[in-house]
Amino acid sequence: MKLSVIVPVYNSAAYLERTIESVLAQNYEDFELILVDDGSTDGSGELCDKFAAAFPRVRAIHQENAYVGAARNAGMRMARGEYLYFLDSDDVLCEGVLARVAPYLNGADVVASGIRTEGGKRLSLPEQEPLRDELFLFSPFLGQSFYRAGDLPSFSTERKTAEDCEWLFDCLQRAGSVEICPFPFYEYTEEREGSLTTNYRAALIAPTLRTWKKLFDACEGSGFSDRDRIRAYCADGMIQHCITAVLSGEAALLQEARSCLPYLKAKGCKVRPFLWLSRILGMRGFFLLCNLKMRKRAPVR
Repeated sequence: MKLSVIVPVYNSAAYLERTIESVLAQNYEDFELILVDDGSTDGSGELCDKFAAAFPRVRAIHQENAYVGAARNAGMRMARGEYLYFLDSDDVLCEGVLARVAPYLNGADVVASGIRTEGGKRLSLPEQEPLRDELFLFSPFLGQSFYRAGDLPSFSTERKTAEDCEWLFDCLQRAGSVEICPFPFYEYTEEREGSLTTNYRAALIAPTLRTWKKLFDACEGSGFSDRDRIRAYCADGMIQHCITAVLSGEAALLQEARSCLPYLKAKGCKVRPFLWLSRILGMRGFFLLCNLKMRKRAPVR
């Protein structure tokens, strides 16, 4: 089997049927669809079973709620395809994309789209080397790429955001080759209420900040070439979570935010020019200033 499409599902009944139908409507036959119900309570699990009963290529897995990383790991264990693709349960595959990408799935470890949308705009991956650097900086979302099964890392099962970036960072270190396709793979549902990109619960902030610091520190021994840009990207990834930590007023989260200040000195970090103001405004004042400066940013990673 050539492809396994893995969809982690948690309380997404309002979107799930559209997502599944976008996969089943593909004009390509050599794939399976694995739906991993992560303890949903809104009828999503029943929808998974409905499609699994009706379509032989669909398999449904049910587990107690263990978070999206554990759901993706379960899907990887069940997958039989040569290549894996991770689709969120509120996103949809582009029409005919599996047939279009199949000729590119010919031995490369990562096959990525060179196109993404942001705020309604169509953006293209810079056509320059090294590709692994540009891909990580261009779009650290799992739906941007197909991954050759085999030596893939496991997802973190910790409850946090930025787990996509962490996994992709590790995956690209292992990848011997990267192929770029000149067309988009999926349509991203922006800012669904309750999704991880819009739901900054306090419990997620501290582990997410620790993840960005871990990736920043790991750059030194990584296979990335432009490490300054990767570090700046990781530092930028901390900022929105630091702002949320400061606004929460919780002492432990304030301490986590304070520990990020040295990382924001990275060359190229968006708020680096304003760091000197932290001595005058204090940590809270500084991050509130960051909030004003970063309001026009893309959705937090």
